[in-house]
Amino acid sequence: TVLPICTTSDVPVTTNSALAVCTTTVLPICTTSSVPVTAASALAVCTTTVLPVCTTAIIPVSTILAVTDDSTTATNIGFGGGGYEKNVIALGQWTYSVVNTSDAGGSAKAYLEISPDSIHWKTDGSVATIEPSGLETFVPSIFLKYARLYYYALGTSPTVTLNLFFQGNSGGDIQP
Repeated sequence: TVLPICTTSDVPVTTNSALAVCTTTVLPICTTSSVPVTAASALAVCTTTVLPVCTTAIIPVSTILAVTDDSTTATNIGFGGGGYEKNVIALGQWTYSVVNTSDAGGSAKAYLEISPDSIHWKTDGSVATIEPSGLETFVPSIFLKYARLYYYALGTSPTVTLNLFFQGNSGGDIQP
């Protein structure tokens, strides 16, 4: 029995149903010398019928990026700190950005933290001072599952307002 190369059911291959292979000489499986394969020495495959090629499905290649674009406003942030946390495991690249919308004198500090479990956090990069009307961006140098932006007010004004942005994408084409 000759089986097709492609089948829609799980058929176990046995010695009675395996694809027949014929040759006039026994070719070794391994050799200690380099022997080039030629048309005369190639292993012949015997078939009495044309073997079908499966064309039951066409799998498209996606060129669309998964995009994330999220923002929030942190008002009256105080001297403590905050945490604008995201799960970034599915993103190839991402960025936090901060715009300080406070009046004069309402400066803030912010920095990026990363974590493998959303419990243990590590500062990634430097602490940035964000003056009123200022913009800062935070890009990771280490990849872990979770990221957050930590921020707090400076000076005597705890009424700092920050616009926080998180933007990212999957980082490229999805190949099957």
